[in-house]
Amino acid sequence: MVLCFPNQCRSFDATRNRIRFWGHDNMQEVPLSVNAAALLCIELGAGAEEVGQLRAFDANRAIIEDRASEIYSRRRKAPYDLTPADF
Repeated sequence: MVLCFPNQCRSFDATRNRIRFWGHDNMQEVPLSVNAAALLCIELGAGAEEVGQLRAFDANRAIIEDRASEIYSRRRKAPYDLTPADF
């Protein structure tokens, strides 16, 4: 199945220093995250604070969702945490 992203919600997880977001495979919700180091790989000025990471995520959402879809299609087993190696 194809992972889609009808819900544009995302949240900052300060404990693990990452952005959480969700995709859907049919009716199943798929939790995903991208860590701060991965965001720095796609946008150098992302910063470590919440506002900078959320801004970097929003500006690069299409790239992040594409990579998340590729990873999901190869490895349909949680967790789906995107790291620098994924970019």
